[in-house]
Amino acid sequence: MVRNRRRSRVSKPISSTRSSSIAAAVERVEANFHAGRRYAAGRVEWIGPREGQTVQKDELLAKIDVSAHKAALEHAKAAYNLANHLCERRRRLYANKIIAKEELDQSETQLKLALTDLEQIKVRYNHGFPKSPITGIINHLYVDVGEYADIGKPIVDIVNIDRIKINVRVPELDVRYVKKGQKTPIKIDAFSERPLIGTIDFVSFKADAATKTFLVRSVIDNPEHDIRPGMIGRVAFVRRTIPDAVTVPLFAIVDKGGERMVFIEKDGVAESRTISIGVIEGDRVQITSGLNVGDHLIVNGNTEVEDGIKVEDSDNSSNIRSFGDSVWWAFVTSTTVGYGDYFPKSTAGRFAGILLMFFGISL
Repeated sequence: MVRNRRRSRVSKPISSTRSSSIAAAVERVEANFHAGRRYAAGRVEWIGPREGQTVQKDELLAKIDVSAHKAALEHAKAAYNLANHLCERRRRLYANKIIAKEELDQSETQLKLALTDLEQIKVRYNHGFPKSPITGIINHLYVDVGEYADIGKPIVDIVNIDRIKINVRVPELDVRYVKKGQKTPIKIDAFSERPLIGTIDFVSFKADAATKTFLVRSVIDNPEHDIRPGMIGRVAFVRRTIPDAVTVPLFAIVDKGGERMVFIEKDGVAESRTISIGVIEGDRVQITSGLNVGDHLIVNGNTEVEDGIKVEDSDNSSNIRSFGDSVWWAFVTSTTVGYGDYFPKSTAGRFAGILLMFFGISL
């Protein structure tokens, strides 16, 4: 007889479904971000909000010396006013048939050119007063008052972390299971105790040429502003859900002669079952055929049993296994010095234990 073979019952899962998931490491956590670059070159005369302060959209960030652009702006305004005055005069003359249509067309063209020049100078002039393109927090200032700001180089980083974007790379074999609008469990390493649920808002239509993976972006709300860009986390995508799945521990499966087998206990003897498997997730595997709900699965010592060998259930809470154990248990129980050290499992044994305890108390 093969003894001490523990068996467990194959039962329905707690829920009526079994989910297979894709685990992916977060490539990066980022927020809405802007680096201010469009401004005029010149000396910084004034800076408004400082690092860590909140700014609103279109709020003035700094003032840059634009005295040269201001002079050019005044010149362009004067040129436009003159062109406008001449054009109005020639329109009246043309209406009275004093000048030809060609002269009027020339004047209107000059007016349009003057207006275009004026608009260009206005844009250059306004670049000396950069405004925030988004509502957010000043993360970094690249210049200070008195320093020279150059064209094309940032003066400030602004981030908005009300909502966090989490970018992950999904393998090509799994991307078909990922859909826009799908809910995704997320774990940020810095807040591992906090469960987070994100929503997929983008799935790349083209794979990365080097890694053959697809960019997937999940978005979560960040009302406390404690999740910050650059943190690392993990995202799980539900690949598919299998209703009424039967699963067993992976280590319960034995490979014999190229066949996957498990052993069950039936009427006190071991019986082999050839099985087919489905989804493997963690240390559990789905059994698609060969096992039924209610079978007693041998999971301990299963590599040592064969068909027809008698087995016993070692999942026995009793530790009285011999006549000597029973005598010792009766002695310590009747003297009330060993409650719990030894204990019976059967109904008759427990009834005898109650009588012995009352006998011990009476002593």
